[in-house]
Amino acid sequence: MPESKEMEGVRDQIIGTFNETKADWEKRFDALVAQGANTEEVREMVERAMKRLEETDAAIGRMGHRHQEHEQKSLGEYVGENFKDTLDELNAKVSRTGLTRGTLGQFPIKSFFLNPEFSAEIKTTITSSTVGSSTPGILVSQRVPGIVSPGIRRIRVRDLIERFPTSSNAVEFVKENVYTNAASPSNEGSAAPESALTFTIDYENVRRLTHFVPASRIVLDDFVQLQNYLNGRLFDGLRDVEDNQILSGDGTGANLSGISTEADAYGTTRTQSGDTRIDILNHCIAQLEEDNMIPTGIIMNPQDWRNIEVIKTDEGTSSNKGTYLMGGPRGQSDPFVWGLPVATSNGVGVGTFFVGAFKGYVELYDRMDAVVTISTEYDDYFVKGMVAVMAEERVALITKRADAVIYGSF
Repeated sequence: MPESKEMEGVRDQIIGTFNETKADWEKRFDALVAQGANTEEVREMVERAMKRLEETDAAIGRMGHRHQEHEQKSLGEYVGENFKDTLDELNAKVSRTGLTRGTLGQFPIKSFFLNPEFSAEIKTTITSSTVGSSTPGILVSQRVPGIVSPGIRRIRVRDLIERFPTSSNAVEFVKENVYTNAASPSNEGSAAPESALTFTIDYENVRRLTHFVPASRIVLDDFVQLQNYLNGRLFDGLRDVEDNQILSGDGTGANLSGISTEADAYGTTRTQSGDTRIDILNHCIAQLEEDNMIPTGIIMNPQDWRNIEVIKTDEGTSSNKGTYLMGGPRGQSDPFVWGLPVATSNGVGVGTFFVGAFKGYVELYDRMDAVVTISTEYDDYFVKGMVAVMAEERVALITKRADAVIYGSF
């Protein structure tokens, strides 16, 4: 049966479109490369499509008589049905090249989009957020070894005083109580005047400092490094509390009797108008010397020492134009004030200081040095697979004479 005029028109339109596409292809090739498309893949698909078109052209004649019996289809519908596989493949290629529908309109690929309703299907874009990082994602972050801990005190108060071991639960010491000095010039043959001297026994109990953290036995087994980290942090915690107890423990209950509780206070009447921190420290040294004590050192907060370092001479009309008294920024010597070594510790509160004859008069006794123990025998930890990681120490602090140490504030 001869082809209908409608079918002839369909065939001519398809053939004309693809012939035009074939003619345009070489002219537009460079433009496709500039757009980033994979030209070899696109060329292969177009050529395959045109080959199928030639086969379809022959089939159109055979379909003429059947076409007359069915509803007329548009060119877009016809091409969409007969080139569905090619269009799907091309659509996937276009998505990977990043070209848009508007961009494709400039190239011979436009012949495949005869249906105005057609648009490329956009799949989910692969980004870092879609694939995810670490678990349960697929991107693996670089893990820096170790656990980052906060800053710790470099100098401990225990490092500034004498330390001794003990095997008892208390430390006793004998000290002079009352001394009446009746010494005087005497005539030959006269009786010597009688002086009086009494003694007393003083003591300090050994105190226990301790704390613990609960942990899962499984996590300690699986995360080996965590055990060492916990040990270190528990030790640091003990030493921090020990610093505070040595300096300011009030002696009640389980507290140590700290230096500030046992020592003499600075006589503030010595302070003169305009005195600097350096001047106040000199007054404290004088107070000790009046009690026949020989000062051996100064303890203060690092911030207070830094404030002393920047004290300058007064020159001209501005107090900030003078010369540094403590050697200036280039000074590298150990800190000294009035010939005494200065020890700095964050255990000492800002604005607080101690000047004393520490050697021979302030002593720390270790009954049990800091240790860490692990136990399941706490509450119901055994059945829960939990452990208590505990750190503890036992110490006694002795300040033998109150007048051996002066404490005060700037």
